[in-house]
Amino acid sequence: MSVLKNSPRRIDFNDVVHRSIMADPTRRDGHDPDFGRPEKGPAIARMIGRITFMSDPSMEEKFPGD
Repeated sequence: MSVLKNSPRRIDFNDVVHRSIMADPTRRDGHDPDFGRPEKGPAIARMIGRITFMSDPSMEEKFPGD
């Protein structure tokens, strides 16, 4: 079985994703069900994930240049 290695760039983006979720103002350490579910942090994390985990060819196909 092969082991995938993360690049420094991917590790950095994973940190940004984690921080966006943790910084969500509605998160409240996950202990306040009356305050609502986190929305903005996870939404930002999904956007970052979609951008950073797509291959270059798939990004070029989705967003062709001039």
